[in-house]
Order: sequence, then structure tokens, then C-alpha cells
Amino acid sequence: MSAPKAPSSSSQTAQYKALTLGSFSFRGVEVPERLHYVGGTQMLAVHNFPGGARTLQPLGFFPPDEISWSGLFTGPSASLRFFEIDIMYRMTGKTTTLSWGDWSWVGIIKSFLGTPVNEWIIKYEISFVPIKVIDNVTSPPSPGAAATLHEALAGLGSNIPVTSNGFSLPYGLSNPLQSLYNTGVSALLNSGNVLAALRASDIANANNYATAAFAAGAAIVNSGDTSASGLQAASSVLHVLSFAGIIQGIMSSAAPVVRTVTKVNPNLYTMASQYLGDSSRWTDIASLNGLTDPMPIGTYTLKIPNKSDLAPVPQGRFA
Repeated sequence: MSAPKAPSSSSQTAQYKALTLGSFSFRGVEVPERLHYVGGTQMLAVHNFPGGARTLQPLGFFPPDEISWSGLFTGPSASLRFFEIDIMYRMTGKTTTLSWGDWSWVGIIKSFLGTPVNEWIIKYEISFVPIKVIDNVTSPPSPGAAATLHEALAGLGSNIPVTSNGFSLPYGLSNPLQSLYNTGVSALLNSGNVLAALRASDIANANNYATAAFAAGAAIVNSGDTSASGLQAASSVLHVLSFAGIIQGIMSSAAPVVRTVTKVNPNLYTMASQYLGDSSRWTDIASLNGLTDPMPIGTYTLKIPNKSDLAPVPQGRFA
């Protein structure tokens, strides 16, 4: 097996399954630059004899004693994603898989530590003790972002309003999750399954619904209920929110690039005609930039909306 290349920071954002722990997929800045360590050791029986002779007897090869890495959880779902690993893997002590590029292992989380910088940033460190190595040479490649979005939507849809383990989500959580699911499905249909063609309004709506779901889920996860039913509720909520996090992350990364133009004493009528094909759409440029005057005085760097994101001009609209 040839040694895989370490992914660059740009590829980490696009490849959402570059690093996985069980069903948990690390993404963006959660993915570390490196793991310590891959490979392993060969146990040897060393026999030294008088006169300087030595023989070696190989007793078997073993994975590394520990594999460790660190990264950052960021955004409104930072604490929820941290708790998902903590509850599902560290606290249960269950055997799970760890996959990174061409390498995979079966093992158990030895330690999982977090350092909250603020409520939206948590530095984490993980130590994983592998039991054995899994040969992934013939494994199929990870799906692209669009395929991953499809999988996350399917996973979300199958877990609302009742999760796969029978937990009924409260309305305050299931409602924004259902709206997120509906938005994601319709966005893909409208874009022809092309992420670059997603409308800005769909991306913004998906982000709002996901943020509302994270806030509702945090109340359950942080309730402090350590009973069996409380832990089941927290685990179920984290599981379903993991799909919401993937959906939000992929759709947000597909946000269209907004063109900016720097003008001195700009004429918004002229700019709307030039960039949007209709001078009456000067109000769209003004609204995006917080302006009310179509001919402001001064130097401005103005954002130009994408024509595909604009609603049709109502009949009877005048400049």
C-alpha cells in the first residue's frame, strides 16, 4: 500500500469523511493536520549468546500503542458535536472504528478532553487505543459533498419525529429539523443536485433552521439528567443533530460568491442595468448594502446580488 498524502486544508473542507470515528464524521477545522501515529511495531524475542551471537524471533506485528490527534469544534453546534463523541464513545467505552485516508483501525477511546475557548469554540484532544488494523485497500472512495448531503438528508428524514431507537423528539426540536429537511430536499431539486447552484435563500433558511435545532437540542443535552432515560434522550438528540450539522456545513460551504464592485459616487440605476439587466432592480443592490439613496455620495465597495437569487419583479413595479 502506498503512503497516502496528507490532505490540504482546502481538501479537508470538501471531504467530509476524511476522518471518521464510528458514525461520526469530522469536518473542516475538526480534521487534524496529522495523526500520531500510524504503522505499528513488530514484537521480537531477542536471544543473546556468549561470544556475541544473537538471534531474533518475530512474534507478531501490532498496531501503535495509541493514536492521538487534536482539532477544533466551532460554530453553534460545537458543544453538541463534542457531547456526541463524549456520550457515544468515551462514556460507553464501546469498540468502534477509526478511519483516516487509507488507514482504518478497530479500538476504544482512551481519553477525550476539551478546552472551551468560548461557547462556539472548543479545542479537543483524543487518544484512541487500536486493537487491530483493517485493510481498506479495496474500500470504495468516500462520496462527494453532494452525495454526503443526500445521505445526511436521508438520515435526518428517517429520524424525525421519532428517532431510530424509538425516542420521540419534542416539537420544539422536531419542527426546525423537519423544516431543515424540507429545505434541503427542495434546494437539491431546484438546483438539479448541483451544490454550486443552490440558491442563497435556501442556504440562509437551512442555516437558520439548523441553528434553531441546535439551540433546542442543547437544552436536552445539557439538562444534567444522568438517568437511563436522560442519557438515551441526549444520545438520540446528538445522533439526529449530527445529520443537521452535516447538512448545515455542506450547504453553507456552497454559498455562492457575491461579486463586489468599488465605485465613487455610484449610480445604482446604472449598476442595476449593467449587472442585473434591469435598472428598476437598484433597490436589490441598495438593500444588500444597507443603502436607501440610489445615488450616494462617496466611495463604496458594493455587493452585487446574484441574478438567480432574485425574486421576479412584480407587475406594476417602477423604479
